[in-house]
Amino acid sequence: MSRTRTPSEGSYQHLDAVVVACLRGRQGVEPSVRALLGSHGPDQIKTVLLYEGERYRRFNRARFADLVEALRSRGVLW
Repeated sequence: MSRTRTPSEGSYQHLDAVVVACLRGRQGVEPSVRALLGSHGPDQIKTVLLYEGERYRRFNRARFADLVEALRSRGVLW
């Protein structure tokens, strides 16, 4: 079984901050997707969403679903 590399601490925190800003409505889905893709690779994004997905769903399920769908439409997520 291969182990997924986690992003560096600063990178992880930035990814988390962008997603949380989106979930809180401070930033729209499309700007959030551009910010994520502009700063991080698909593997880093997948890793953070995998580890924090349940917390994000509890925070705002509808907006998280919108964010995931936007990332899927760009081929970032499965």
